[in-house]
Amino acid sequence: MERLLTEEFLNKYRNAKSPLSHIGEFVYLRTYSRYLEDKKRRETWFETVKRTTEYNVSLGIRYKEKMGLPVNMEEEKKEAELLFDRLFNLKTFTSGRTLYMGGTEVVEMYPLSNFNCAFTNIEKFSDLVEVFYLLMIGSGVGVRISKEMTAGFPKVRHVMLEGRYDETIRARTPKEDMENTVCLLDRNNGSNAVILVGDSKEGWCDALRSYFNLISLDEYKDVARIVIDYSYVRPEGERLKRFGGRASGHKSLKRMFEKINKVVNRREDGMLQTIDLLDIATIISENVVSGGVRRSAMMVICDEDDYGVINAKRNIYRYADGKWIIDKEISHRRMSNNSVIYYNRPSFEKIKEIIDSIKINGEPGFINGAEALRRKPSFEGCNPCGEILLRSKQCCNLTTNNLMGFVKGNVLDEEELKETLRLSARVAIRMTLIEAELPEWNRVMQEDRIVGVSLTGMMDMVNKTGLSYDGLANLLGRLREEVHNEGRRYCAELGIEPPKLMTTIKPEGTLSMLPCVSSGIHFAHSNYYIRRIRISASDPLFKMIEAQGSYPVYDENGTSDGGSPIKVIEFPVKAPEGRTKYDVSAVEQLELYKLTMQNWTDHNSSITVHVRENEWDDVARWLYENFDYVVGITFIPLTEETYPLLPYETTTREDYEERVSRIKPIDYELLASYDNSDPHDITDADCENGVCPVR
Repeated sequence: MERLLTEEFLNKYRNAKSPLSHIGEFVYLRTYSRYLEDKKRRETWFETVKRTTEYNVSLGIRYKEKMGLPVNMEEEKKEAELLFDRLFNLKTFTSGRTLYMGGTEVVEMYPLSNFNCAFTNIEKFSDLVEVFYLLMIGSGVGVRISKEMTAGFPKVRHVMLEGRYDETIRARTPKEDMENTVCLLDRNNGSNAVILVGDSKEGWCDALRSYFNLISLDEYKDVARIVIDYSYVRPEGERLKRFGGRASGHKSLKRMFEKINKVVNRREDGMLQTIDLLDIATIISENVVSGGVRRSAMMVICDEDDYGVINAKRNIYRYADGKWIIDKEISHRRMSNNSVIYYNRPSFEKIKEIIDSIKINGEPGFINGAEALRRKPSFEGCNPCGEILLRSKQCCNLTTNNLMGFVKGNVLDEEELKETLRLSARVAIRMTLIEAELPEWNRVMQEDRIVGVSLTGMMDMVNKTGLSYDGLANLLGRLREEVHNEGRRYCAELGIEPPKLMTTIKPEGTLSMLPCVSSGIHFAHSNYYIRRIRISASDPLFKMIEAQGSYPVYDENGTSDGGSPIKVIEFPVKAPEGRTKYDVSAVEQLELYKLTMQNWTDHNSSITVHVRENEWDDVARWLYENFDYVVGITFIPLTEETYPLLPYETTTREDYEERVSRIKPIDYELLASYDNSDPHDITDADCENGVCPVR
């Protein structure tokens, strides 16, 4: 294939000053910059943009060639140049997952690893195996667990489970012979079976599949003892060449099987319940986090009367002897956020009950299944953040557009914004042209291509331009029409069915930090504030920051001897003059959500509504009266800043300016001297913070 980006074009950007804000450059290096083994350093923003751009545009070219469609390379080069420019200058973004994975060898081998999130019903054991696979390749997963679906599971048999590990076997076995899982029945004793776990993602999945088969299929009804042999699994700390990082060893996998078997054996009649499936799914997620992926995102969606699942996380902790103690038997339940799905509007009393539970426990969330079905008749569930309406076996890869990137002076350049939204629609559509490695997921993707064009920096833009809510509603309507028109046009060019739903609002917690704008449709914390980010003390990026001395650094709460494994870095942030989250009522935030749902959003608008202590009744009343406009909303108490090292803390203009004066540019040579290819935990990337844990 001809080069999409010429040296002449690239030279205009190669040595240009990075447009990333100071906090943006830090977040980029921590989250999206890949380690270049041949150069012994991390990528620069220029290199990441080049890799991402060439990957995305090449997807369209390869698809056209495969389908025998004409390819105009001059137009494709113009497309690549436009995407490079808008991405480099922080006006539009591919998904964060594509920023990190796009154009790598891994994506060619595991195409689904480029998708941030996925959803599946849990109707059979193979669905749980696919959850395991998706989490291992780095996707977040939403799952639907219902009483009706659970009743369709086969009866399971109680088995004795044993683990075996011989570290000498790897030394005398060829590598290619250790990748696949083998399941063997003892010829002399039909009650014994051995699962020899293959040393690969596929091998681990096949081992879990074999276990489920042995406890449920009639052909294995005599099996009473299963030995799982982990001898092929590479030892802890060994470097992983494909996905990077280091192996977790066999212990977390062994613990996963032991915990799952304990769940299975607690049912005397062999009939699994919904709470058992929640436990199995979250045990799988716990194992993945213990391994090389580091982070997983999971949402469990349950029936409105499934109180076992609704209350699953109530007793994870107990208070004794002056401290909170975790119940290790159910600690895995922390791995999911749980939501209840309603297909009819609940009573006002029920909505108050929901709101009270969210106020006290943060959960469960809720989904209005009726409105979701109205918007998407094939709706079955959603991704962990809840902004995309999905069928079972469906995944999503979303794009983002920074509205503040189009404000010049105090005026929004609507024409440039529209051009960029058309580009963003094409970028999103191209992501659906891959062939997924899981056959059923590939079939669904080709039948129903998920596109989600999102906006961020909205309220910063409103503050900067002085746009009224009526003006915002009209603008969003025009922009949505632009996306749909271009989506239909481009799909016709590709000979594919256009998606009916194309627009959304993501949480935008991470990508929004690159240009340092308000996330999604949220107001900024304050006009001047401190943004605190947690990072591992062993991370080379932290070591460089500490050596430079540009930012205040503290030990995590509860440690003061300088030896804390988690450090807290303080970044000064300035937002445009105007209203902040402390100036806006909960009901006004809800009305803003409704405005976007009516004028921009096809799927769902992700929003975390900050609620004052005296506003919870108003929130319940608004929800009851406006339930038909709602798909899903998150709520969090709005409290005054009361404890040390909060993620956000208001400051003064003088303090902001004094802090900025001490900032030095990132020293890439110094960073390279500390750096290596090991992964480092993104310690504060949690759904609750509006930050996606999926890198």
